[in-house]
Amino acid sequence: MNRRKITEIIKFNVEKNIQNKSFVILNIIMCLIMVLTANKNNIKSFLEVHDLNIFEEKFKIQVIDEIGIATGLIEEEFDDNELVTIENISENNYTKENIEDDLIVVEYRLDEENNLKTVITSKESIDGAVYNKFVNVSKKIRNNIMASNLGVDISKIESLSEEPEIERVMLSVDAENSDTKEMVKMVSVLVVYMVLIFILSRIANEIATEKLSKSIEYVLTSVEASEYLLAKVLSITITIFIQLVYSFVYYMLGNCINALINISAIESVQSNLQSIDMSVVSYVLVMAGYLIFTVFFMAMIQAAISSKTTSIAEAGNTTMLLLMIVIVLYFVSLGVINPYTKVSTVMYIISCIPIVSTFFVPSMMIIGQATTLQIVISFIVLILSTPIIFKKCSQKFKDGILDYTVKNTKKIKTKKERTLKEEQEFLMKSNGIKRFAFVIGLALLVWFILEQILGLVLPGLTQKLLGNILSDKSITWIYFAITSIVSFSASIWIVNLYTEEEDKKTKKVDFKTGLKTILMGFGAIVLLQYLQSVIVEKIGSNYNILSDNMVVLKKDGILDKILYIVGIAVVPGIFEELFVRKAILGYGKKYGKYFALIVSALIFALLHMNLAQGIFAFFMGIIFGIIYLKTGDIRLTILLHIINNSLVVISGMLSENVIASNVIEIGVIVVAVIGIGLFIINLIKNKGLKIEKEKFKEEYQMLFKNYTFDLVIVLFIILTVLSENYLRIL
Repeated sequence: MNRRKITEIIKFNVEKNIQNKSFVILNIIMCLIMVLTANKNNIKSFLEVHDLNIFEEKFKIQVIDEIGIATGLIEEEFDDNELVTIENISENNYTKENIEDDLIVVEYRLDEENNLKTVITSKESIDGAVYNKFVNVSKKIRNNIMASNLGVDISKIESLSEEPEIERVMLSVDAENSDTKEMVKMVSVLVVYMVLIFILSRIANEIATEKLSKSIEYVLTSVEASEYLLAKVLSITITIFIQLVYSFVYYMLGNCINALINISAIESVQSNLQSIDMSVVSYVLVMAGYLIFTVFFMAMIQAAISSKTTSIAEAGNTTMLLLMIVIVLYFVSLGVINPYTKVSTVMYIISCIPIVSTFFVPSMMIIGQATTLQIVISFIVLILSTPIIFKKCSQKFKDGILDYTVKNTKKIKTKKERTLKEEQEFLMKSNGIKRFAFVIGLALLVWFILEQILGLVLPGLTQKLLGNILSDKSITWIYFAITSIVSFSASIWIVNLYTEEEDKKTKKVDFKTGLKTILMGFGAIVLLQYLQSVIVEKIGSNYNILSDNMVVLKKDGILDKILYIVGIAVVPGIFEELFVRKAILGYGKKYGKYFALIVSALIFALLHMNLAQGIFAFFMGIIFGIIYLKTGDIRLTILLHIINNSLVVISGMLSENVIASNVIEIGVIVVAVIGIGLFIINLIKNKGLKIEKEKFKEEYQMLFKNYTFDLVIVLFIILTVLSENYLRIL
């Protein structure tokens, strides 16, 4: 490795960064801010001496004091504020038209039960500090009244509102000054986070820019990729640390100016230095050591990742991954390491892992639970890991920086080499499927958020508007219907924004074809319902989806029954089909009918968020999808969906009527047999509901490479697991 070349590159980059106009302007602004902040008391004193009240305004307080002591207490509270004028008045006759902007009227009265009543009147809101002073006055008056009523000394009443003094002793941990130490820990991690933000974003942007401009190719003709990577990381890191040095200088400059103006500031600084806890000093020094290694590791990893990107925006996005790791480690350290619990042996082992040690070891150290051996081992691991990480990242950096192919597409294996035309078609399809995944993910996120928001708002609103007219069950199903309509409509709108007009069009089949399709579909649904009942019994998911207070029975009114059918059968049947079949399946079929069919069925299953319905919904989604792909008529799947839901609802309402239940059951079986017979006949004639087979492995791979889609799938799987556990408990 050529040290001279590396040194020259570092010197050139550091000088370029520091002499940059933006860097200079930023530091001038930072210097002014820090100097002014350090001298805020001197500035305030100067303004007061010269009667320049820039930050404070004069205001008047008028007091209606029926207690007799309120005015004196208010004067005590505002004794240090010369901008306040206090006077007594007998009554409050102010309105919003005649009250002055700088006037506050405070009334202290006793009600009929001899309790204090305080009224504060102003034209607009008042400063929080001023309001708190009025609160303090009210507390003092209340204490005086209580002391007088009970015939006890006022100091005893006031002691009741004070915090009790508790001395906490823990023999196995050092919890002394725990609040201060936790604050130091938080500030230290914040510094690490801010430094990493600057370093990682700078590395990502510079490497992406150099790769796109291909200037880095020229540089790599004279230096090794590992040398250039090391120089790049060190130059940016050195620039950031120079900025930290500048910041410290600005801080000292501000304090020096403060000391020149106010000699007592020197004594204050000396006193603060003498009172510093040496454990905190040790913590800061160790933290600095971990920070150097962590910044180096993260910078190397960031450079390797950025070299794989194909745009500046994409490189910037990769920074968020590493910063998220920092945030997660910080919050984990907060949860598992604190002054009030003993750290386990497992945590000691984990704390020696590179990068993790930056957060865990100093946190243990500041509460007195870190050991010398632990610190030594963690630094040895860091030192030994450095060349390994550098070697791996250098190779990845070199491979990525000289590769200009579109990310991920090269990783998909094909059986034969593509021609230029095939490659262009493949790239267009790949981008289209990624967009398809994003649109689905976004639509489902909107659906989920609207479901939650409306679930919070609508129950109370509908109860308030319709509580005196309808029963609770009717109101419940009205709110369910409105929620479904609004949430699904918004999701359909999002998908339609990306769908071509040709794909939005639907066909209308003739009556005979439609009837045959409905009968065949109905037969398949009945068969699926039978299989579902067997499966859910085996897996233990034979629970009731609806609570007893939501189910409408024979004894309920006719309006309850109608709204029940509309809310659980009609509205979901219409809008789920418009969303899943017409929108999602209609949009995705151009990327492969089988592919779109499976994806739409999967989404349909996840929407139900429980295992019993999800299994049935997936296979029903396959059947409905085939019908829609074959006929193009969304009315058929809507009608089948409504029939399926209505059968469940009506069977539940007539469960107490044996004759009616038997009639419905026989009718369902007869129609199902007819439908299955028609299906078999069509299969024999080779006219069954079938679509051409396609290979869709690549489509699936591209689908799950979209973050929004993956996020939604994970979210719905977690919700399904939670829902399943909850329903099994009920």
